[in-house]
Amino acid sequence: MINGRAKGHTYERKWANYFMSIGYKQCVFSRLGCRLLDNSKVDLVFIPYLVQLKHVKARLKYEDIFLSMEEELTKNFPKNSKELKFPKIIIHRFGRKKYNEYAVIPIDDFKKLLKRLSELDRESAINS
Repeated sequence: MINGRAKGHTYERKWANYFMSIGYKQCVFSRLGCRLLDNSKVDLVFIPYLVQLKHVKARLKYEDIFLSMEEELTKNFPKNSKELKFPKIIIHRFGRKKYNEYAVIPIDDFKKLLKRLSELDRESAINS
């Protein structure tokens, strides 16, 4: 049986590989790439998102996790830092069935993503 730490690292590798496969070639684990982000509860760096990965069976209190991330980020980075503007996302896997893995994002960050996608869609329509 795999221990929790190894399970977490395997899950981090899975998502780092995914981000690399979609074009974020520099994506690495924060424990290797940026100690300040690692201390801020962010698991992947060199992507424009603040991702925390959880591979645990327990149901999580997402609000507490986001508040903790925000507190650490504001403590570790200057007020005008680009890192503070990135959307925060928790990716949580708690089982092996189809609907046992979710991406959870605060509504304001979700709206930012939708706005940016809408801008890209309009640019694509103009250029085609």
